[in-house]
Amino acid sequence: MISETFAVGNSPIHQLDPRTKLLFATAYSFIVALSTRFPALLGALFVSFLLVGAARLNPREVGGRLALLNALLLLFWLVLPLTYE
Repeated sequence: MISETFAVGNSPIHQLDPRTKLLFATAYSFIVALSTRFPALLGALFVSFLLVGAARLNPREVGGRLALLNALLLLFWLVLPLTYE
């Protein structure tokens, strides 16, 4: 079985039904991805920080994972212009 450190905890976020978390994450992702206004994106960033705090996650670990993800996205962003005519 996969051991995920962020999945284990005793916070209000961890105690929610998985279907509720999946529904919220899907809706939140669509809302943020389709946002075009900067204040809305700042609000989404604030909500994300609140959720990390409510889940009682280690901010250093969350930041480390986000840094890895952003490095991968940067690689895609740099390579994409070279592969498109």
